[in-house]
Amino acid sequence: MEKDSNRTEDSTLALIWQQDDQDEVENPETWVKSNPLLDLPAKHDTLLKGLISERDSKLEDGTLNDFINRNLNMWLQTAKDKYLKLDDIQKSVVSDFEIDNQDCYVGFDLSHASDDTAYSFVFPHLNGEQKKYFILQHSFVPLARADNSIIVKEKQDGINYSNAEKLGFCDISQNSYGLIDEDFVGRWFLDFVNDHHLKVKAFIYDPYQASAITDWLDNNMPEVPFITLKQGTVSLSSPTVFLRNQFIAGNIEMLADPILQTCLANAVTVANPYGIKIDRTALTSKIDCADATIDAMSQALFYFENPNHGLKEDKKNPFNGMSNEEVNEFFTSDHFSF
Repeated sequence: MEKDSNRTEDSTLALIWQQDDQDEVENPETWVKSNPLLDLPAKHDTLLKGLISERDSKLEDGTLNDFINRNLNMWLQTAKDKYLKLDDIQKSVVSDFEIDNQDCYVGFDLSHASDDTAYSFVFPHLNGEQKKYFILQHSFVPLARADNSIIVKEKQDGINYSNAEKLGFCDISQNSYGLIDEDFVGRWFLDFVNDHHLKVKAFIYDPYQASAITDWLDNNMPEVPFITLKQGTVSLSSPTVFLRNQFIAGNIEMLADPILQTCLANAVTVANPYGIKIDRTALTSKIDCADATIDAMSQALFYFENPNHGLKEDKKNPFNGMSNEEVNEFFTSDHFSF
């Protein structure tokens, strides 16, 4: 260094207190690392109470990184928070789950332009005394905005759809236009429900995306409540927070589905004074089946305490709440006669 011998001694010492790991956000007893005033007995309880309150508030509205930045002195990207940690997604993978004859809730996300169309099935169940939710999705993949090429589509979305189709998690568009065939989407759902004898408790979808397909499904499944769910934070915040908390608690189960895993990993949270919802960072960051899952969870979260929450019963329909198999059993039983 030039003229190093002429330097005067430093008169300022800069110190930065910070946490060793961002996971310590869950351990207030470690926060003294980034907040040395917590070592003062006269200030400890008041400061810690305020920090915990701030942490909980940020966790609820999806801006936890703000707290980690400002209060724990760890420098993270805070423009948008990741909805889920990759570890929480990966730990939910199971090898199998028997869906036949099970209660389930269905969320439906109808595509626009290059988006996938997706059904998400949420199966609430008990593992011993533990409340669990198994998630299964099926996507329909358009190619119209990808030069009608699955190779281009896979590069755009970062998803190996070809392998996912072989595993049974999606159907890739086969028509010459690369568009999704809504008739096929509707028939697939009816066949899947009937083949597995599913007891669909509710079908939840975005009213903005309502189309002939939802009307057709509704007409063909009169025993199933069809529920619209607006896609604002007022409607979505509760199931969005609930689903995330269930992932963290280890109560979510799903197969090794590359589409579902990618959509969940792509999701980020956005917040306003009314709550949070998920969003994506780019048009090619797919979150379609994650959206459908949150739609389904808006009703599934009530399953264990109040399974009829928000369901409008058709008082004129004597078979309301009964599955197709239960209705058929009634007509073939000794209790029925003309």
